[in-house]
Amino acid sequence: LSIEGDLVISSTLNTGNFDISLGGSWTNTGFFTEGTGEVTFNGNEDQTLTNDLGETFYDLVIDKESGGLILDNNIVATNSLNLNKGIIETGTNKITLGSSISSIGTLSRYSGWINGQFERWLNTTGVDYEFPVGSSGDYNPASINFTALTSGSLITEFSDNNPGNGGLPLTESSFDINNTFVDGYWSMVRDNSLESADYDLALTGNGLSSFTITPETRLLTRASGSSDWSLEGTHASASGNTAYRNGISILSAEYAFGDTSNCSQPLTSVINGSSSRCANDAGVPYFVTDSPGSTYTWTISGGTVAGGQGTSAITVDWGGTGMTGQVMVVENNGCTDGEPVSLDVEIGPLPTSEITGSITAAAGEQGLIY
Repeated sequence: LSIEGDLVISSTLNTGNFDISLGGSWTNTGFFTEGTGEVTFNGNEDQTLTNDLGETFYDLVIDKESGGLILDNNIVATNSLNLNKGIIETGTNKITLGSSISSIGTLSRYSGWINGQFERWLNTTGVDYEFPVGSSGDYNPASINFTALTSGSLITEFSDNNPGNGGLPLTESSFDINNTFVDGYWSMVRDNSLESADYDLALTGNGLSSFTITPETRLLTRASGSSDWSLEGTHASASGNTAYRNGISILSAEYAFGDTSNCSQPLTSVINGSSSRCANDAGVPYFVTDSPGSTYTWTISGGTVAGGQGTSAITVDWGGTGMTGQVMVVENNGCTDGEPVSLDVEIGPLPTSEITGSITAAAGEQGLIY
């Protein structure tokens, strides 16, 4: 069955083990019997997958030249997941491959990845299990190989938030690790009785640019976001954008890249300037404390940089649309980027929202709120 538009299931759809290719969105308020068929999402725009109870597929294929597959709920591919092209945007939801330790499913990837939580069932030592995760803009896969394993499932996700420097500095083989790469970190959470106290890990940091990845870049581990970073296991030389660590014993855990260049991040001051402007105001000044030798990259939402890009002081021409705009700056001290600093700016007049309230009322009724 080839569907160019949307598919809406309100009673029962039994595929009879045949395949479906879908160009639009999937909405199921009834029942879907997947059989052993293949479902392919191949639209060229965003496609949404909705079933409040979660959806189960046998073979799931993502083959999108553009746009993403946006999940409104959890989904499961029991037999296989094929990432030919396109990104799965899970949001707060999760995609699972396999259904049990005896049916772990198979993964095939040519291009694309998962932005969000990806769960795999795992049951074998000595195998490189791939997790094709990443952010909305970069592919940041993880590969784990177990020396010791109690079978179960593992949920992996990449976050593009700053992992922080808790527990640093650390020293290993005469190398000091003073900073994590601020561009993101990985998490792995064990589930369904999975356990391991001995595994090797490889993480690829595409888009991690706050420091330079070198063979000595360390892969750091912590038990959770409230724990300190540690040098768990033994270092193996990074290659390209991929860092390696062997013999790790903590799981569940979070992981980040650690810089060994003894480079200190700049500490950028708050942004000074007006936080309330009228639409179309031009030449409005904003600045941070200047650090000699640093360069500054400014990004404006709701307006444009009129002058001073690259320096510690700029002027902004605000646009004609009422909104909450933003001024953001990233300082580079010639060694690495600092954390972004931002200032929200109310650009008036703000647009009026829709009126909310009852559209019916009894004659003489009082106290209705709008």
